[in-house]
Amino acid sequence: MLNFNVKGMKFAQAYVVGKHFKLKKAQREGPKKAGEFFKEEVKESIKGNRAEKRSVDTGEFLNSVGLVQSDDSVMVFSDVKHAKPLEFGTSRIPARKHFANSEHRNKKKIEDIISSEVKKI
Repeated sequence: MLNFNVKGMKFAQAYVVGKHFKLKKAQREGPKKAGEFFKEEVKESIKGNRAEKRSVDTGEFLNSVGLVQSDDSVMVFSDVKHAKPLEFGTSRIPARKHFANSEHRNKKKIEDIISSEVKKI
């Protein structure tokens, strides 16, 4: 009969468990921080502080920009009925693309925010 005693096994197990919890936190925090940043960029675009034409009349559209987070993803949205015509345009209104252009302009920054959370592990 042969017995082995591996020294440091409990420490190794605790280390792996700790890293697991840090990874789970980073999976949630990275998208959350990136989503909050993106939400503010969309709002700045709507206000006219970016390249797109200003889309503020009553403030309803601006104040409707929201954020919903699931376990590892975030959705930035507007639920007002005139959000879609403002974003995509109509036969009378040119598209303003607040969401699409904000995403295009900030893609690298969003990736960096998420990556920085993972690097904290």
